[in-house]
Amino acid sequence: MEQKIDIRDLAKLLNLTERNVQKRSIQEGWPYQKVKMGEDKRAKKYFKIEKLPVDIRAKVLQALKSDYQKNPILPQRADLSVSESQSLIQQWNEAKSWRKGEAEARLQILSAWRKYLKKYIGRRQTANKFSGEYNIRNKALGISPEIFDRVKSLSRASLYNYENGHKAHGLVGLLPKGKGKPGGVWTPDMETFIRGLIGRNPDIRTARAFEYIKAKFAGPGVSIPSKSTVRDKLNKLKENEKSAYSRLSNPDKWRSEFQLALGDASEKAGHFPHILEFDSSPADVLTSDGKRNTIIAAIDQFCRKAKILVAPTSKATAIENLMRRIVFDWGIFNTMIVDNGRDYVSVNVQVACNALGIKLEPKPPFSPERKPFIERFFRSLSMGLFEELPGYIGHNVAERKAIESRRSFAQRFIKKGEVIEVGLTTAELQAVCDTWLEKIYHQRVHRSLGKSPEAKAAESTHPIRKVSDPRLLDLLLAPVGYPTVQKKGIQYHKAFYIAPELGDYVKQKVEIRLDLQDAGRIYVFEKDTRKFICEAEDASISGLTISEINEARNRQLKKVKEKVRAFKTFAKQGGDPMADLLEKKRTEGGQIRAFHRTEEATGGMIEEAKKALRDRDEEFSESSEREEASETEQSPKVVSLSRRPEFFESSYKRARWILDNPAQVTEKDQDWFERYKSTDEYYKIFVMPYEEQGGLS
Repeated sequence: MEQKIDIRDLAKLLNLTERNVQKRSIQEGWPYQKVKMGEDKRAKKYFKIEKLPVDIRAKVLQALKSDYQKNPILPQRADLSVSESQSLIQQWNEAKSWRKGEAEARLQILSAWRKYLKKYIGRRQTANKFSGEYNIRNKALGISPEIFDRVKSLSRASLYNYENGHKAHGLVGLLPKGKGKPGGVWTPDMETFIRGLIGRNPDIRTARAFEYIKAKFAGPGVSIPSKSTVRDKLNKLKENEKSAYSRLSNPDKWRSEFQLALGDASEKAGHFPHILEFDSSPADVLTSDGKRNTIIAAIDQFCRKAKILVAPTSKATAIENLMRRIVFDWGIFNTMIVDNGRDYVSVNVQVACNALGIKLEPKPPFSPERKPFIERFFRSLSMGLFEELPGYIGHNVAERKAIESRRSFAQRFIKKGEVIEVGLTTAELQAVCDTWLEKIYHQRVHRSLGKSPEAKAAESTHPIRKVSDPRLLDLLLAPVGYPTVQKKGIQYHKAFYIAPELGDYVKQKVEIRLDLQDAGRIYVFEKDTRKFICEAEDASISGLTISEINEARNRQLKKVKEKVRAFKTFAKQGGDPMADLLEKKRTEGGQIRAFHRTEEATGGMIEEAKKALRDRDEEFSESSEREEASETEQSPKVVSLSRRPEFFESSYKRARWILDNPAQVTEKDQDWFERYKSTDEYYKIFVMPYEEQGGLS
């Protein structure tokens, strides 16, 4: 272990001021380490003694040796280091008074035992005899009566333990066992190390921390504290640093229990409706009609009135539907506070806010304190309504057991990723939520308001902007697109919308809004100025709603997928017909094979072409050797003289290349070739000639 000394003790040993020591240490660059000590957590500068200049180091070691030899607390060991001496003194000073008294009493017993040992021969017998006389309180031993009162009994083993403890650790070794092992020395380095362990893993177990400390600090002349000491240190740190530990282990709990909550989060809300917070329930709700729904809710900061929408998913369209209900019932509000989720900051939601003049304020992720009212509302909803819903059951065996273990529904509803079941259909659940809001939640006195939300809303005298025409609201909140006008009109979602007014906007982007009640009609606006242009229609789908078209498309897609799966199943069962055909032809008898005498062609440019190919092959071979030499640590590279073309001019050439170069064929090529084998072209080129000739030629 490295010996260290702080600047104050160093100045005292050298008879210098701290300022002079500090000045010289900076000039000569003495190595040092800053360690936080004490309750104020102020860092103290410690110098490594073995790194000090020779003259300074000699004076320090001589002074320390002389000082420690005079200290009766320390053991008289030649290998006692300065840092261990400091730690032993610190442990003695921090010990409680009754423990110090016990240790001093044991030291008197040990002194009397050593004198007694000189009178007799035989250590074991003498220890037994001394213990017996002590237990009968023999005054001839020279021990004061208060010692007998403090240490009521003695044995040979106790004498040996006292002797070994004092020899190894001085008076600290005689401290009674209880909290921590007396022989173990808890050093400042261990304190710093264990803080780092908690910072790495706030839930670290005592046994693991104890093993880490042993691995880090164990060595000659070092006494490792016991496991119970490590446990006490961990618990003490967690108790003294409650806020920091809570922040490390559970940020959500820290926010709710320790984070300052000064002021009023609703102080900016001056009327109803003004500022609304939107959010979706952490858990999903599975209704009795088999639909998995999300609860989307909004709450007004001024009066705490709320709206709920039971929607299949928390998509932008569902959020727009909730906005529509709020605007139609309450009026247009000013500000919409949401989290930074994809659905809440989607283009459609932003366009809807712009159309209604609403300011959209996304908050950073993982910051529920930025929208506290909607977070609290979901807790009220879970405990005030959902845990009382009829027919609630766990959706699997594990959850039913969890219910039996008193895992409340309210806790599950506000836990992200959970799925809960209720014995109501989606429509029934929506009706129950609406009734609960209007008849119970809005009529109940809220502690923070001192009155009910309805009474608070009635106090607002600010004029409310209303949209009385539902069709106008549908248009403002309709899905938006930005297509380009073509010569034939506007093509959008496989439909073609036409109108005479579009002639002036060919090749220009426009903003369109879909008519939710008639999929064959769209409303067209200028993209930049949003000036209304016209209504455009597609006569082929006019009169159908968008939901009806979507349902028809979904039904069609479902049927087609079922038929495709059936075809694929039959294909798997039928095997490979082409392979069967080729195998059959290969084994058939009576096949005719034509044999012709051949010779190498010459003349014309054939010889020159051969020469060009030979030169190209030699150049390619040399380059391949260079590549292999530069890639010795990589897997061997397979090179073929027939390189894969960058593209194939026809399907036939690709198939021919695959058959001629099996070593270079990729999985993608194989998949393509399997599909190609089922085409007429493959049959005509690769199969029919064999059938006509009666064999392979």
